[in-house]
Amino acid sequence: MLNTFTWIVILLPLSVYFIAVGVLGSSRTPKLVMGGRDFMTLGLGCIGLFLAGPFKLFFPQAAFNFVGGGVWLALALLYLLILSLIAMSQRLRIVVYSCQAIHMQDATRRTLLELDEASSWAGNAFDCPSLEISGTVEQRRGENVAQIVANSRHQDYTNWLLLLKTLEVRIGETPIGKPKPSGWLAAGIALLIVVLTLVISQPESTLSAMRDALRF
Repeated sequence: MLNTFTWIVILLPLSVYFIAVGVLGSSRTPKLVMGGRDFMTLGLGCIGLFLAGPFKLFFPQAAFNFVGGGVWLALALLYLLILSLIAMSQRLRIVVYSCQAIHMQDATRRTLLELDEASSWAGNAFDCPSLEISGTVEQRRGENVAQIVANSRHQDYTNWLLLLKTLEVRIGETPIGKPKPSGWLAAGIALLIVVLTLVISQPESTLSAMRDALRF
């Protein structure tokens, strides 16, 4: 059975992630981020699950007996390294919070025509030969989040950044309507309340478990 400190390690990063996504998704102003950054944020939200799950299952006890809680720092750095490798291996994306795909497609179309007059569209997919980028505008199911996903891994990263910067200006000119309330925000607040309740109700056992786990 998991102790109180382990539950806090699992739930606290998740609650912060849910609250952050909820705030961004219900904002009156669309927020744009590159897909790698969005993936890393998700990974940080799940770090407690890995520290309390796979990393604890294959915990290097001998190293812990020798250097103490520094092992957890090494495991966290290993996790971040794995996240970075996965993020770099993914196709390029631009994620837009608090925006519907139909509005994002209109803003993207106008932006690409401004950057590359030879750009062409087929449904919600585009191709810009001069910029060496191509992608598809999509909507995340059940979320107020749109994204532009590269059609292949052979893309010009510099021009994707140019598209992001130009879209940040252009999308402000596109009406997005009233922002929708986010269930992520409610879930994050609920998890944060659970964490605070655990800390307040069992402070001594939480502190004792934390000392045993870290032991610097």
